[in-house]
Amino acid sequence: MGAKLTSSTTISGVQVHQDHEDPTQFHYYPLNVPCKLGESLSEFKVTYWGIGPKYIAKIGDQFYDAFGAILAGKASIDITEEQRTAIIQKIRETYGVEPKLSPITLTDVIVKPVFAGITLGIDKGDITFPEQFHFGSSFNFLVGSPQNSLFAHLVASKSGSGDSVDPSFGINIEAKGEFVGDPWKVSASADLKQVWSYVRKRFGGGGIKIGWIRIKKAEYEKVMVDMDREQVINLKFDEGNLDVEKHGREIFEMGKDLLSSLNTEGEFFKFEPLPNPSDPEESVFGWGVSLNAGYVDIDIDQSIHWKKSIEYTGRIKIPVPSSLSLAVDCNDQTKQHFEDLGNMEEPCITQAKVNELLERSSTEEEKIKKLKDKLMDRLISGDIDPDRYMQIYAIITGEKTKPTHEPTPESLERSDAIVTYEDNGGQLNLVPIDPFS
Repeated sequence: MGAKLTSSTTISGVQVHQDHEDPTQFHYYPLNVPCKLGESLSEFKVTYWGIGPKYIAKIGDQFYDAFGAILAGKASIDITEEQRTAIIQKIRETYGVEPKLSPITLTDVIVKPVFAGITLGIDKGDITFPEQFHFGSSFNFLVGSPQNSLFAHLVASKSGSGDSVDPSFGINIEAKGEFVGDPWKVSASADLKQVWSYVRKRFGGGGIKIGWIRIKKAEYEKVMVDMDREQVINLKFDEGNLDVEKHGREIFEMGKDLLSSLNTEGEFFKFEPLPNPSDPEESVFGWGVSLNAGYVDIDIDQSIHWKKSIEYTGRIKIPVPSSLSLAVDCNDQTKQHFEDLGNMEEPCITQAKVNELLERSSTEEEKIKKLKDKLMDRLISGDIDPDRYMQIYAIITGEKTKPTHEPTPESLERSDAIVTYEDNGGQLNLVPIDPFS
């Protein structure tokens, strides 16, 4: 048994491949798992502080206006009942059989937490996720946003409307699944300098100079065929061809290897699981393909030779994408899952809280700026030497006195917005203090 690479269909964020031996057996993987409390998300808790009411932390002999968050819970990456019903019906219509479903087996799993659209590096806070998992199994997760990190500003940037803000959080999963391919073998070569020049002219002419330009599925497939036709890439087939209807997946994987090779010179292209892969125009077999708009005016000065012998025949392992949202809107039905340590009466992050934080941050930034300006004047006038300048600068910015450990859910204690860090065997815990002691 095995998932046939060239016999597949998708609907509602679920990709299925027909078995190469049993025509009624279908191997599935969820491209996107909708966040549903009690189903895909069985447990969920957000604890945050400093969004709205000031939450003071004492570190050493100094006080800080602190903000951050901890998200924890238990989730299952699998298709929902609604998705299962939709894909079964699609299989009946497409293949004319009553299907049996089984999740595809994964290897080489990579889990990437995503917070407010930004992938978190695992050196930027407390992050706990399983290194291995299978579709249909449950796992626990925890993410502790760094103290005084971008958390508050990311939340604020999403607060354009409504009375409550969803602190969006989820994970992207990149893993490999085993497939059975039809005969398709090609020797491919190209000069990446010419490839980049061709592709940026095709997609970078819209005047956008920042962010990412999404490449739709039809555009992606057409540019691959056109690059072969115009001899930007050289392809010599032993088996198969560039028929996108029959060999679309193989063509995509070849292009992914080709374009990703440019990233050794910078982040030119991005291949990532789509948050909404059900859009057939954008989803390229579950992947979103994007070009860095900030690079479209950049030339590659020297030739970079790319050469591959690519074969998708027999049993092969190919990356499969998946993503899962791990956060819910805070509202009357879900507010029991949220806790604001500075305001126990209103657990949700409201626009009023965001405004209060932004106003407070703006005042603090202006205060620090004035102190920096005065410090620079003293350096220029010769009142202090560079070493003294750096010492005072560190005090102003707090760079020398911030904690090296982050609080855990167990260490967070309720107080009247006054906390300190207490050394507990190497773990710095938040505990209440008397600010006048």
